[in-house]
Amino acid sequence: MASPRHWGAPAVAVVLVVAAALTANAGVDAHSSCINPLEYTWSNACRRGGVNGNIKWCSGPCPRDPVRKNYHIQTYRRGQWFPFDYYRNNHSGGFMRLSLVPMKHRFSHKAHDRNAFLWTCWDVGLRDCPRRTPHDCGTDRKGKRYRQWVRMPNVFPDGDYMLGYAWYGGGWRQGDYWSCARIRIRGGKLDKWHQPAFKTSGSRGGRCYSSS
Repeated sequence: MASPRHWGAPAVAVVLVVAAALTANAGVDAHSSCINPLEYTWSNACRRGGVNGNIKWCSGPCPRDPVRKNYHIQTYRRGQWFPFDYYRNNHSGGFMRLSLVPMKHRFSHKAHDRNAFLWTCWDVGLRDCPRRTPHDCGTDRKGKRYRQWVRMPNVFPDGDYMLGYAWYGGGWRQGDYWSCARIRIRGGKLDKWHQPAFKTSGSRGGRCYSSS
């Protein structure tokens, strides 16, 4: 990834392996959104495409629902490692993408595409929910959610940004999901370039499983 003054992103090849066992999750709630940092709006199911679902459709890359009242903007330093938590809701499979864009470009697909800095398998970092409440755990029947540790890129100047979360290939015929959290960057070394990465767990051989 180039700096905000030199946008650009390399092509990333993603291999999805069809795992038949993962299609057996009939009757699950096919949606996900970010928990920590928290989704900026009251949406928990911004979906594009898919069929036979009861989740509303939205065009992404960020929901356009009303903003949460008294929303707490979390602050991070450039280069800081931070936990990124998101709902499991009885699902496995697919991969996710994280992007970071200035607030004024939060509804621009092109901006999120240019500023994507991490791709990774979606079902990585399974952990117990701190509390089995809708806020902390969604509707997961096993009381689980996901957490991945993410390093904040060094190329973004101080300011407020939208952290974009996209989940692809995870819900059976359920389309793609989007979620966004407003964050603030303050301090840390400022570099001109950042190399986007695609990461999987060590046992996956560079592949992510698909439930589709």
